Amino acid sequence: LAASGHRSFPAYRKPSVAIISTGDELVEPGQPLQPGQIYNSNTYALQAAVAALSIDRCALFHTRDDRDSTREVLSSALDSADVAISAGGVSVGDFDFVKDVAEQLGIETVFWRIALKPGKPVYFGKRASTAGTTSKLIFGLPGNPVSALVTFHQLVRPALLKILGQQDRQPLALHATLTRTIRKKAGRMEFVRGVASSRDHTLYVEPTAGQESHMMGGLAPANCLILFPLEAEVLTEGQEVGIDLLEWHGTY
Repeated sequence: LAASGHRSFPAYRKPSVAIISTGDELVEPGQPLQPGQIYNSNTYALQAAVAALSIDRCALFHTRDDRDSTREVLSSALDSADVAISAGGVSVGDFDFVKDVAEQLGIETVFWRIALKPGKPVYFGKRASTAGTTSKLIFGLPGNPVSALVTFHQLVRPALLKILGQQDRQPLALHATLTRTIRKKAGRMEFVRGVASSRDHTLYVEPTAGQESHMMGGLAPANCLILFPLEAEVLTEGQEVGIDLLEWHGTY
């Protein structure tokens, strides 16, 4: 821009984001765990993923597993931010209140529960702007940490990039040779965590160990997601498969 002689130029406003962790069982890192408790990792993982997009206005919230707390926290989050991202509370359990409370607060449900693994119970809603109010988006991500990060990468991140002005940006489509046979049941698309590497001018991908949605050890070393199609049940060793690069920043 400077080389072209531009002193000023139009730009997109960065969105403000609210991250909401849910659950009575959550304990902050550094504190001792009691039976039935787990550390609150989703807040910090999602905060880092948002910050990687150069979005610097990010408020953190936590709600207990009851309807009144969920309503109070969700209302505050929507008041303070353009985009709310919750982790947990969107499945079909007795203490999953996020979707119902969001609808009570005027959010229109766009979709809830999709044929995807990990991330089946993911929720998305929106509220259009009216006189005196601004538009709002809410993403309800699953509580399992791998599910939360994978659905953020595949659903939330593209939305945030579009808000930031990258409206025509498409993911980089790559193919790689699978190094190990993998299986699943038909009926859900699955994003298998993998490590892609190049050998002898050929791109290979190795599924990581630990593919369950609570196993961060299977996501931590991964640099891509292997696309396991909806109706497929087996992807065989040596087969060419599609992969999505796990890129957390705004540009490749």
